[in-house]
Amino acid sequence: DRVMAWDRFRAQFLPTRAEQPVNTSIRRLFALKLLSDPEFSHSLQWFRHPAFPDSSTNLAGAVGRLLPMLEELECLRTEQPGTYQRLPKPFRDDIARIHVAYRSFLRDRGLYEPQFLHPAMDHHDHDPALRYCIWFPEVCRGWREFSAMRPFPETIDTFSVDTSLVSARLDWFPNELMELRSRLAMIDGLLADGTAPGDIMITVGDLARWRPFLEQEAQLYDIPLSIVQGKSPLQYAPGAFLEAIQDVYAHDFSLSSMKSFLLDPRFPFRDRKLQTRLIQRGLEFPMIVGSFTGGEDRWFSALSRSSKESDRSLLSWYGKLKQQVSAVVRATSTETLRKALHACKEFFLGSECWPCSRDDDELHGQVWAYCLDQLQELQRNMELAGFNGMPRLFTLYLQLLESKEYIPQGRPPGIAVYQYTVSAGVCPDHHVFLGCNEDATRQRSESLPLMPESVWADDRQVDSTTDFLDLHRLGGDHVHCSASQQAFSGTSTIAPGWFVNQGS
Repeated sequence: DRVMAWDRFRAQFLPTRAEQPVNTSIRRLFALKLLSDPEFSHSLQWFRHPAFPDSSTNLAGAVGRLLPMLEELECLRTEQPGTYQRLPKPFRDDIARIHVAYRSFLRDRGLYEPQFLHPAMDHHDHDPALRYCIWFPEVCRGWREFSAMRPFPETIDTFSVDTSLVSARLDWFPNELMELRSRLAMIDGLLADGTAPGDIMITVGDLARWRPFLEQEAQLYDIPLSIVQGKSPLQYAPGAFLEAIQDVYAHDFSLSSMKSFLLDPRFPFRDRKLQTRLIQRGLEFPMIVGSFTGGEDRWFSALSRSSKESDRSLLSWYGKLKQQVSAVVRATSTETLRKALHACKEFFLGSECWPCSRDDDELHGQVWAYCLDQLQELQRNMELAGFNGMPRLFTLYLQLLESKEYIPQGRPPGIAVYQYTVSAGVCPDHHVFLGCNEDATRQRSESLPLMPESVWADDRQVDSTTDFLDLHRLGGDHVHCSASQQAFSGTSTIAPGWFVNQGS
Protein backbone atom coordinates (compact mmCIF):
# COMPACT_ATOMS: atom_id res chain seq x y z
CA ASP A 1 0.00 0.00 0.00
CA ARG A 2 3.07 2.27 0.13
CA VAL A 3 6.19 2.59 -2.01
CA MET A 4 9.65 3.93 -1.25
CA ALA A 5 12.88 4.05 -3.23
CA TRP A 6 15.42 1.29 -2.69
CA ASP A 7 18.15 3.73 -1.62
CA ARG A 8 15.89 5.19 1.05
CA PHE A 9 14.93 1.74 2.31
CA ARG A 10 18.55 0.55 2.45
CA ALA A 11 19.49 3.70 4.39
CA GLN A 12 17.28 2.48 7.28
CA PHE A 13 19.85 -0.27 7.89
CA LEU A 14 22.88 2.02 7.93
CA PRO A 15 24.39 3.49 11.12
CA THR A 16 23.38 7.04 12.05
CA ARG A 17 26.35 9.37 12.26
CA ALA A 18 26.59 12.74 14.00
CA GLU A 19 29.27 13.92 11.56
CA GLN A 20 28.59 15.55 8.19
CA PRO A 21 28.70 13.28 5.11
CA VAL A 22 31.14 14.05 2.32
CA ASN A 23 29.99 14.51 -1.27
CA THR A 24 31.57 14.67 -4.70
CA SER A 25 32.62 18.30 -4.22
CA ILE A 26 34.34 17.65 -0.88
CA ARG A 27 36.14 14.64 -2.31
CA ARG A 28 37.39 16.75 -5.18
CA LEU A 29 38.56 19.49 -2.80
CA PHE A 30 40.42 16.95 -0.67
CA ALA A 31 42.11 15.49 -3.76
CA LEU A 32 43.19 18.95 -4.91
CA LYS A 33 44.62 19.76 -1.49
CA LEU A 34 46.40 16.41 -1.30
CA LEU A 35 47.99 16.61 -4.75
CA SER A 36 49.02 20.23 -4.29
CA ASP A 37 51.22 19.14 -1.35
CA PRO A 38 54.66 18.63 -2.98
CA GLU A 39 55.86 16.25 -0.28
CA PHE A 40 52.86 13.96 -0.65
CA SER A 41 52.55 14.12 -4.45
CA HIS A 42 56.24 13.23 -4.87
CA SER A 43 55.65 10.05 -2.85
CA LEU A 44 53.06 8.81 -5.38
CA GLN A 45 53.93 6.51 -8.24
CA TRP A 46 50.72 5.70 -10.12
CA PHE A 47 48.79 8.95 -9.57
CA ARG A 48 51.63 11.20 -10.68
CA HIS A 49 53.24 12.48 -13.88
CA PRO A 50 56.96 12.71 -13.04
CA ALA A 51 57.74 14.52 -16.29
CA PHE A 52 55.01 17.11 -15.60
CA PRO A 53 54.97 17.84 -11.86
CA ASP A 54 52.86 20.98 -12.33
CA SER A 55 50.01 18.91 -13.79
CA SER A 56 49.50 16.82 -10.66
CA THR A 57 46.27 18.69 -9.83
CA ASN A 58 44.81 17.46 -13.13
CA LEU A 59 44.62 14.03 -11.50
CA ALA A 60 42.30 15.30 -8.76
CA GLY A 61 39.25 13.97 -10.62
CA ALA A 62 40.69 10.44 -10.70
CA VAL A 63 41.66 10.56 -7.01
CA GLY A 64 38.21 11.92 -6.13
CA ARG A 65 36.52 8.97 -7.90
CA LEU A 66 38.84 6.56 -6.10
CA LEU A 67 38.01 7.74 -2.56
CA PRO A 68 34.57 6.04 -2.18
CA MET A 69 36.15 2.74 -3.33
CA LEU A 70 38.96 2.67 -0.77
CA GLU A 71 37.06 0.69 1.87
CA GLU A 72 35.96 -1.89 -0.69
CA LEU A 73 39.54 -2.25 -1.90
CA GLU A 74 40.69 -2.74 1.69
CA CYS A 75 38.13 -5.54 2.12
CA LEU A 76 39.38 -7.08 -1.09
CA ARG A 77 42.95 -6.98 0.26
CA THR A 78 42.04 -8.81 3.47
CA GLU A 79 39.42 -11.23 2.12
CA GLN A 80 40.80 -12.05 -1.34
CA PRO A 81 44.53 -11.28 -1.25
CA GLY A 82 45.14 -13.27 -4.43
CA THR A 83 42.76 -11.07 -6.40
CA TYR A 84 44.10 -7.91 -4.80
CA GLN A 85 47.69 -8.82 -5.65
CA ARG A 86 46.80 -8.71 -9.33
CA LEU A 87 46.69 -4.93 -9.04
CA PRO A 88 50.02 -3.30 -10.00
CA LYS A 89 52.21 -2.67 -6.95
CA PRO A 90 52.60 1.11 -7.63
CA PHE A 91 48.81 1.38 -7.67
CA ARG A 92 48.47 -0.59 -4.41
CA ASP A 93 51.13 1.53 -2.72
CA ASP A 94 49.42 4.75 -3.80
CA ILE A 95 45.93 3.77 -2.63
CA ALA A 96 47.39 2.76 0.76
CA ARG A 97 48.90 6.23 1.17
CA ILE A 98 45.73 7.95 -0.05
CA HIS A 99 43.57 5.81 2.26
CA VAL A 100 45.58 6.83 5.34
CA ALA A 101 45.44 10.51 4.34
CA TYR A 102 41.69 10.34 3.63
CA ARG A 103 40.91 8.70 6.97
CA SER A 104 42.94 11.37 8.75
CA PHE A 105 41.13 14.12 6.81
CA LEU A 106 37.69 12.72 7.70
CA ARG A 107 38.62 12.44 11.37
CA ASP A 108 40.15 15.92 11.60
CA ARG A 109 37.28 17.65 9.81
CA GLY A 110 34.44 15.79 11.56
CA LEU A 111 33.20 14.14 8.35
CA TYR A 112 32.35 10.62 7.24
CA GLU A 113 32.26 8.78 3.91
CA PRO A 114 28.75 7.37 3.21
CA GLN A 115 30.21 4.67 0.97
CA PHE A 116 32.15 3.27 3.94
CA LEU A 117 28.92 2.38 5.79
CA HIS A 118 27.52 -1.16 5.67
CA PRO A 119 23.93 -2.31 6.30
CA ALA A 120 23.23 -4.32 9.45
CA MET A 121 20.16 -5.32 11.44
CA ASP A 122 21.57 -3.62 14.53
CA HIS A 123 20.98 -0.22 12.90
CA HIS A 124 17.34 -0.86 11.98
CA ASP A 125 14.47 0.05 14.28
CA HIS A 126 12.55 -3.13 13.55
CA ASP A 127 8.74 -3.09 13.59
CA PRO A 128 7.44 -6.68 13.28
CA ALA A 129 4.02 -5.41 12.20
CA LEU A 130 5.45 -3.97 8.97
CA ARG A 131 6.19 -6.18 5.98
CA TYR A 132 8.22 -5.15 2.94
CA CYS A 133 8.64 -6.47 -0.57
CA ILE A 134 11.74 -5.63 -2.58
CA TRP A 135 10.85 -5.64 -6.24
CA PHE A 136 13.44 -6.82 -8.79
CA PRO A 137 16.38 -7.06 -6.33
CA GLU A 138 18.69 -8.17 -9.15
CA VAL A 139 18.87 -4.55 -10.40
CA CYS A 140 19.14 -2.91 -6.94
CA ARG A 141 22.58 -1.43 -6.37
CA GLY A 142 24.12 -2.96 -3.25
CA TRP A 143 21.65 -5.86 -3.07
CA ARG A 144 24.38 -8.51 -2.77
CA GLU A 145 25.79 -6.89 0.36
CA PHE A 146 22.30 -6.24 1.75
CA SER A 147 21.15 -9.83 1.26
CA ALA A 148 24.27 -11.09 3.11
CA MET A 149 23.01 -9.63 6.41
CA ARG A 150 22.61 -12.27 9.09
CA PRO A 151 20.04 -12.76 10.34
CA PHE A 152 18.11 -11.58 7.29
CA PRO A 153 14.78 -9.94 8.28
CA GLU A 154 11.86 -12.35 8.02
CA THR A 155 9.53 -9.44 7.26
CA ILE A 156 11.22 -8.77 3.89
CA ASP A 157 10.12 -10.62 0.76
CA THR A 158 11.52 -10.26 -2.73
CA PHE A 159 9.81 -10.39 -6.10
CA SER A 160 11.37 -11.26 -9.44
CA VAL A 161 9.93 -12.34 -12.76
CA ASP A 162 10.76 -15.57 -14.54
CA THR A 163 11.61 -14.33 -18.01
CA SER A 164 12.68 -17.67 -19.46
CA LEU A 165 9.38 -18.15 -21.31
CA VAL A 166 8.97 -14.54 -22.43
CA SER A 167 9.83 -13.75 -26.03
CA ALA A 168 10.59 -10.34 -27.46
CA ARG A 169 11.06 -8.85 -30.88
CA LEU A 170 13.68 -6.31 -31.88
CA ASP A 171 12.80 -4.18 -34.89
CA TRP A 172 16.00 -3.43 -36.82
CA PHE A 173 16.26 -0.21 -38.86
CA PRO A 174 18.94 0.96 -41.34
CA ASN A 175 19.57 4.16 -39.34
CA GLU A 176 18.36 5.90 -36.21
CA LEU A 177 16.50 8.68 -38.00
CA MET A 178 14.30 6.11 -39.76
CA GLU A 179 13.80 4.33 -36.44
CA LEU A 180 12.78 7.53 -34.68
CA ARG A 181 10.33 8.63 -37.36
CA SER A 182 8.77 5.18 -37.60
CA ARG A 183 8.18 4.98 -33.85
CA LEU A 184 6.80 8.53 -33.64
CA ALA A 185 4.42 7.73 -36.48
CA MET A 186 3.25 4.68 -34.51
CA ILE A 187 2.75 6.84 -31.38
CA ASP A 188 0.90 9.43 -33.45
CA GLY A 189 -1.44 6.68 -34.58
CA LEU A 190 -2.05 5.54 -30.99
CA LEU A 191 -2.91 9.09 -29.95
CA ALA A 192 -5.23 9.47 -32.94
CA ASP A 193 -7.04 6.26 -31.90
CA GLY A 194 -7.75 7.72 -28.46
CA THR A 195 -4.87 6.36 -26.37
CA ALA A 196 -4.11 8.72 -23.50
CA PRO A 197 -0.55 10.12 -23.35
CA GLY A 198 -0.22 8.72 -19.82
CA ASP A 199 -0.68 5.19 -21.20
CA ILE A 200 2.38 5.56 -23.45
CA MET A 201 5.98 5.66 -22.27
CA ILE A 202 9.27 6.05 -24.15
CA THR A 203 12.61 4.70 -22.95
CA VAL A 204 15.75 5.71 -24.81
CA GLY A 205 19.00 3.76 -24.63
CA ASP A 206 21.16 6.89 -24.76
CA LEU A 207 18.87 9.80 -23.97
CA ALA A 208 21.64 12.42 -23.87
CA ARG A 209 22.54 11.66 -27.49
CA TRP A 210 18.97 11.14 -28.75
CA ARG A 211 17.36 14.05 -26.94
CA PRO A 212 17.77 16.88 -29.52
CA PHE A 213 16.60 14.64 -32.37
CA LEU A 214 13.67 13.29 -30.35
CA GLU A 215 12.49 16.76 -29.31
CA GLN A 216 12.73 18.16 -32.83
CA GLU A 217 10.93 15.27 -34.53
CA ALA A 218 8.23 15.18 -31.83
CA GLN A 219 7.49 18.85 -32.53
CA LEU A 220 7.00 18.05 -36.21
CA TYR A 221 4.51 15.31 -35.27
CA ASP A 222 2.92 17.57 -32.61
CA ILE A 223 3.51 14.86 -29.99
CA PRO A 224 3.78 16.22 -26.41
CA LEU A 225 6.80 14.87 -24.53
CA SER A 226 7.67 15.07 -20.85
CA ILE A 227 11.35 14.16 -20.50
CA VAL A 228 12.07 12.84 -17.01
CA GLN A 229 15.71 13.86 -16.88
CA GLY A 230 17.48 17.12 -16.24
CA LYS A 231 20.31 18.67 -18.20
CA SER A 232 23.54 20.17 -16.99
CA PRO A 233 23.09 23.89 -16.22
CA LEU A 234 25.99 24.45 -18.64
CA GLN A 235 23.63 23.41 -21.46
CA TYR A 236 21.38 26.40 -20.78
CA ALA A 237 22.27 29.96 -21.76
CA PRO A 238 23.41 31.11 -18.27
CA GLY A 239 25.71 28.11 -17.91
CA ALA A 240 27.03 28.52 -21.44
CA PHE A 241 27.76 32.17 -20.60
CA LEU A 242 29.95 31.06 -17.69
CA GLU A 243 31.74 28.52 -19.88
CA ALA A 244 32.37 31.14 -22.55
CA ILE A 245 34.09 33.38 -20.00
CA GLN A 246 36.43 30.55 -19.10
CA ASP A 247 37.07 29.75 -22.77
CA VAL A 248 37.97 33.34 -23.66
CA TYR A 249 40.48 33.55 -20.83
CA ALA A 250 41.94 30.07 -21.46
CA HIS A 251 42.59 30.98 -25.11
CA ASP A 252 44.24 34.32 -24.24
CA PHE A 253 41.37 36.35 -25.73
CA SER A 254 42.05 34.92 -29.18
CA LEU A 255 39.98 36.14 -32.12
CA SER A 256 38.31 32.74 -32.42
CA SER A 257 37.24 32.56 -28.77
CA MET A 258 36.17 36.22 -28.74
CA LYS A 259 34.08 35.68 -31.85
CA SER A 260 32.39 32.58 -30.37
CA PHE A 261 31.54 34.50 -27.21
CA LEU A 262 30.62 37.98 -28.40
CA LEU A 263 28.53 36.84 -31.39
CA ASP A 264 26.67 34.03 -29.59
CA PRO A 265 22.93 34.61 -30.21
CA ARG A 266 21.97 32.86 -26.95
CA PHE A 267 23.23 35.74 -24.82
CA PRO A 268 21.14 38.99 -24.68
CA PHE A 269 24.11 41.36 -24.90
CA ARG A 270 23.42 44.99 -24.04
CA ASP A 271 25.70 46.34 -26.81
CA ARG A 272 25.83 43.74 -29.56
CA LYS A 273 26.61 46.32 -32.26
CA LEU A 274 29.79 47.44 -30.48
CA GLN A 275 30.85 43.81 -30.01
CA THR A 276 30.25 43.11 -33.70
CA ARG A 277 32.43 46.10 -34.63
CA LEU A 278 35.21 44.80 -32.38
CA ILE A 279 35.15 41.42 -34.12
CA GLN A 280 35.10 43.10 -37.53
CA ARG A 281 38.18 45.11 -36.60
CA GLY A 282 39.80 41.92 -35.30
CA LEU A 283 39.29 40.30 -38.69
CA GLU A 284 41.05 43.28 -40.27
CA PHE A 285 44.06 42.79 -37.97
CA PRO A 286 45.69 39.63 -39.35
CA MET A 287 48.25 39.44 -36.53
CA ILE A 288 45.58 38.83 -33.86
CA VAL A 289 45.69 35.12 -33.13
CA GLY A 290 45.81 35.30 -29.36
CA SER A 291 45.88 38.19 -26.98
CA PHE A 292 49.37 37.48 -25.73
CA THR A 293 52.29 36.68 -27.99
CA GLY A 294 55.70 37.19 -26.43
CA GLY A 295 54.12 39.16 -23.58
CA GLU A 296 52.30 41.57 -25.90
CA ASP A 297 48.55 42.06 -25.96
CA ARG A 298 47.81 42.11 -29.70
CA TRP A 299 44.30 43.55 -29.30
CA PHE A 300 45.68 46.45 -27.29
CA SER A 301 48.56 47.03 -29.70
CA ALA A 302 46.40 46.97 -32.84
CA LEU A 303 43.63 49.19 -31.48
CA SER A 304 45.94 51.71 -29.78
CA ARG A 305 47.98 52.23 -32.95
CA SER A 306 44.90 52.75 -35.10
CA SER A 307 44.15 56.27 -36.31
CA LYS A 308 40.38 55.66 -36.40
CA GLU A 309 38.41 57.57 -33.82
CA SER A 310 35.98 54.67 -33.37
CA ASP A 311 38.82 52.36 -32.36
CA ARG A 312 39.38 54.37 -29.20
CA SER A 313 35.98 53.40 -27.84
CA LEU A 314 36.66 49.79 -28.87
CA LEU A 315 39.98 49.91 -27.03
CA SER A 316 38.32 51.24 -23.89
CA TRP A 317 35.60 48.59 -24.03
CA TYR A 318 38.11 45.80 -24.66
CA GLY A 319 40.09 46.90 -21.62
CA LYS A 320 36.96 46.63 -19.46
CA LEU A 321 36.11 43.23 -21.00
CA LYS A 322 39.55 41.91 -20.17
CA GLN A 323 39.33 43.25 -16.64
CA GLN A 324 35.90 41.72 -16.00
CA VAL A 325 36.78 38.29 -17.41
CA SER A 326 40.13 38.15 -15.59
CA ALA A 327 38.46 39.05 -12.27
CA VAL A 328 36.13 36.06 -12.61
CA VAL A 329 38.76 33.51 -13.58
CA ARG A 330 41.36 34.70 -11.04
CA ALA A 331 39.00 34.78 -8.05
CA THR A 332 40.26 32.68 -5.14
CA SER A 333 37.26 32.86 -2.80
CA THR A 334 33.56 32.24 -3.40
CA GLU A 335 32.61 35.73 -2.21
CA THR A 336 35.08 37.36 -4.61
CA LEU A 337 33.86 35.08 -7.39
CA ARG A 338 30.22 35.92 -6.70
CA LYS A 339 30.90 39.67 -6.91
CA ALA A 340 32.97 39.20 -10.07
CA LEU A 341 30.19 37.17 -11.71
CA HIS A 342 27.56 39.81 -10.92
CA ALA A 343 29.82 42.56 -12.26
CA CYS A 344 30.64 40.56 -15.41
CA LYS A 345 26.99 39.78 -16.13
CA GLU A 346 25.99 43.40 -15.64
CA PHE A 347 28.81 44.60 -17.89
CA PHE A 348 27.86 42.31 -20.78
CA LEU A 349 24.13 41.74 -20.30
CA GLY A 350 22.78 44.41 -17.99
CA SER A 351 21.31 44.18 -14.50
CA GLU A 352 17.81 43.29 -15.76
CA CYS A 353 18.95 40.13 -17.52
CA TRP A 354 18.20 36.74 -15.91
CA PRO A 355 16.70 37.99 -12.64
CA CYS A 356 17.59 35.70 -9.75
CA SER A 357 14.15 35.65 -8.16
CA ARG A 358 12.87 32.13 -7.52
CA ASP A 359 9.39 33.37 -8.36
CA ASP A 360 10.50 34.32 -11.84
CA ASP A 361 8.73 32.31 -14.54
CA GLU A 362 11.54 32.46 -17.05
CA LEU A 363 13.67 29.36 -17.29
CA HIS A 364 16.96 31.23 -17.72
CA GLY A 365 16.39 33.23 -14.55
CA GLN A 366 15.78 30.01 -12.63
CA VAL A 367 18.94 28.45 -14.08
CA TRP A 368 21.03 31.50 -13.16
CA ALA A 369 19.66 31.38 -9.60
CA TYR A 370 20.50 27.66 -9.48
CA CYS A 371 24.08 28.38 -10.58
CA LEU A 372 24.47 30.93 -7.79
CA ASP A 373 23.00 28.44 -5.30
CA GLN A 374 25.68 25.96 -6.34
CA LEU A 375 28.33 28.60 -5.65
CA GLN A 376 26.93 28.92 -2.14
CA GLU A 377 27.03 25.13 -1.80
CA LEU A 378 30.66 25.17 -2.93
CA GLN A 379 31.41 27.71 -0.17
CA ARG A 380 29.83 25.39 2.41
CA ASN A 381 31.85 22.43 1.15
CA MET A 382 35.07 24.44 1.22
CA GLU A 383 34.41 25.36 4.86
CA LEU A 384 33.79 21.70 5.72
CA ALA A 385 36.99 20.71 3.93
CA GLY A 386 39.02 23.44 5.65
CA PHE A 387 39.61 25.68 2.61
CA ASN A 388 39.69 29.45 3.02
CA GLY A 389 40.42 30.00 -0.66
CA MET A 390 42.05 28.30 -3.60
CA PRO A 391 43.47 29.11 -7.03
CA ARG A 392 41.54 28.14 -10.17
CA LEU A 393 38.31 28.28 -8.16
CA PHE A 394 36.24 29.19 -11.22
CA THR A 395 37.46 26.05 -13.02
CA LEU A 396 36.39 23.91 -10.08
CA TYR A 397 33.03 25.71 -9.99
CA LEU A 398 32.38 24.91 -13.67
CA GLN A 399 33.31 21.27 -13.10
CA LEU A 400 30.80 21.18 -10.25
CA LEU A 401 28.06 22.63 -12.46
CA GLU A 402 28.87 20.15 -15.22
CA SER A 403 28.29 17.25 -12.82
CA LYS A 404 24.84 18.55 -11.79
CA GLU A 405 21.44 18.08 -13.40
CA TYR A 406 19.02 20.99 -13.46
CA ILE A 407 15.38 19.91 -13.56
CA PRO A 408 13.01 22.76 -14.52
CA GLN A 409 10.13 23.41 -12.19
CA GLY A 410 6.76 22.22 -13.39
CA ARG A 411 7.48 19.45 -15.89
CA PRO A 412 5.06 19.81 -18.84
CA PRO A 413 2.37 17.15 -19.34
CA GLY A 414 2.84 14.60 -22.08
CA ILE A 415 4.32 11.21 -22.88
CA ALA A 416 6.96 10.37 -20.27
CA VAL A 417 10.46 9.85 -21.67
CA TYR A 418 13.05 8.02 -19.56
CA GLN A 419 16.72 7.18 -19.76
CA TYR A 420 17.42 3.44 -19.97
CA THR A 421 17.47 1.62 -16.57
CA VAL A 422 15.51 4.44 -14.86
CA SER A 423 12.22 3.05 -16.17
CA ALA A 424 12.92 -0.56 -15.14
CA GLY A 425 9.77 -1.96 -13.54
CA VAL A 426 7.42 0.74 -14.86
CA CYS A 427 4.68 -0.96 -16.92
CA PRO A 428 2.39 1.25 -19.06
CA ASP A 429 0.02 -0.01 -21.74
CA HIS A 430 2.46 0.92 -24.52
CA HIS A 431 6.21 1.01 -23.90
CA VAL A 432 8.40 2.20 -26.79
CA PHE A 433 12.08 1.38 -26.35
CA LEU A 434 14.31 3.36 -28.74
CA GLY A 435 18.00 2.82 -29.44
CA CYS A 436 18.12 -0.66 -27.93
CA ASN A 437 21.61 -1.46 -29.27
CA GLU A 438 24.45 -3.37 -27.63
CA ASP A 439 26.39 -0.31 -26.48
CA ALA A 440 23.37 1.44 -24.91
CA THR A 441 22.12 -1.63 -23.01
CA ARG A 442 25.48 -2.92 -21.76
CA GLN A 443 25.72 -2.33 -17.99
CA ARG A 444 29.32 -1.55 -17.16
CA SER A 445 30.41 -1.55 -13.54
CA GLU A 446 32.43 1.46 -12.43
CA SER A 447 36.09 0.68 -13.00
CA LEU A 448 39.04 1.82 -10.95
CA PRO A 449 40.34 5.28 -11.97
CA LEU A 450 43.45 5.23 -14.16
CA MET A 451 43.28 1.44 -14.30
CA PRO A 452 42.69 0.01 -17.81
CA GLU A 453 40.55 -3.13 -17.97
CA SER A 454 43.35 -4.79 -19.92
CA VAL A 455 45.55 -4.45 -16.81
CA TRP A 456 43.03 -5.49 -14.13
CA ALA A 457 39.38 -6.50 -14.02
CA ASP A 458 37.40 -7.23 -10.87
CA ASP A 459 36.14 -10.79 -11.20
CA ARG A 460 33.57 -10.15 -8.43
CA GLN A 461 31.53 -7.80 -10.59
CA VAL A 462 28.12 -9.05 -11.62
CA ASP A 463 26.90 -8.28 -15.14
CA SER A 464 23.33 -7.00 -14.85
CA THR A 465 22.88 -6.37 -18.59
CA THR A 466 20.49 -9.29 -19.04
CA ASP A 467 18.54 -8.43 -15.88
CA PHE A 468 17.75 -4.92 -17.11
CA LEU A 469 16.88 -6.17 -20.60
CA ASP A 470 14.51 -8.73 -19.09
CA LEU A 471 12.71 -6.08 -17.04
CA HIS A 472 12.37 -3.72 -20.01
CA ARG A 473 11.10 -6.49 -22.26
CA LEU A 474 8.33 -7.03 -19.69
CA GLY A 475 7.79 -3.32 -19.14
CA GLY A 476 4.23 -2.94 -20.44
CA ASP A 477 1.30 -4.67 -22.09
CA HIS A 478 2.72 -3.82 -25.52
CA VAL A 479 6.52 -3.42 -25.63
CA HIS A 480 8.15 -2.18 -28.85
CA CYS A 481 11.95 -2.59 -28.87
CA SER A 482 13.98 -1.19 -31.76
CA ALA A 483 17.54 -0.41 -32.75
CA SER A 484 19.43 0.68 -35.85
CA GLN A 485 22.50 -0.34 -37.75
CA GLN A 486 23.73 3.24 -38.13
CA ALA A 487 23.68 6.04 -35.53
CA PHE A 488 22.80 9.69 -36.17
CA SER A 489 26.51 10.44 -36.45
CA GLY A 490 27.04 7.73 -39.07
CA THR A 491 28.83 5.26 -36.80
CA SER A 492 27.83 1.60 -36.86
CA THR A 493 26.07 -0.21 -34.01
CA ILE A 494 25.18 -3.84 -33.28
CA ALA A 495 22.15 -5.48 -31.72
CA PRO A 496 22.23 -6.72 -28.09
CA GLY A 497 23.55 -10.23 -27.72
CA TRP A 498 20.33 -11.42 -26.02
CA PHE A 499 18.19 -10.72 -29.10
CA VAL A 500 20.79 -12.26 -31.42
CA ASN A 501 21.03 -15.42 -29.35
CA GLN A 502 17.24 -15.75 -29.25
CA GLY A 503 16.92 -15.19 -32.97
CA SER A 504 14.46 -12.36 -32.34
